Amino acid sequence: MKQDSGIFRAAIESTTEKIPQINDRPLNILLVEDVKINVMVATAILTTMGHKVHTEENGSKALEALRTRDFDLIFMDCQMPEMDGYQCTRTLRDPASGVRNSRIPVIAMTAHAMSGDREKCLDAGMDDYITKPISIETVQNAIIRWQDKQSTAVPRAK
Repeated sequence: MKQDSGIFRAAIESTTEKIPQINDRPLNILLVEDVKINVMVATAILTTMGHKVHTEENGSKALEALRTRDFDLIFMDCQMPEMDGYQCTRTLRDPASGVRNSRIPVIAMTAHAMSGDREKCLDAGMDDYITKPISIETVQNAIIRWQDKQSTAVPRAK
């Protein structure tokens, strides 16, 4: 297994060498994802761009982090054990949830790319949607769309 991990790490390193730092200021990003290889890839992309990344493996742990720390942006997996990204986002959008910023931009990261999946994410209160496997360009574009809007995002929860 260690050999497989080394292969993944080498692939990530060779890919991230090509990532330009496009941000004016580093963002403090919460990455909520339960699959370790997805965490490794997304973290490598985001840190190479110059951002700070904090990871949590499910929605319950993400809410705990959001109650005690400030973040600029969340990349949220939709399908996770214990509490999925939909429920986590619905909860954090409630001003009574105790999170520090219930208006923080949430970008869904999901393997679901079927008709209606984007709307399901937006209906849960997420602000944007990207599909897996993620690409450098897709992540960059999502950050560009939201990096200046972290204080003005409007919750879309119903």
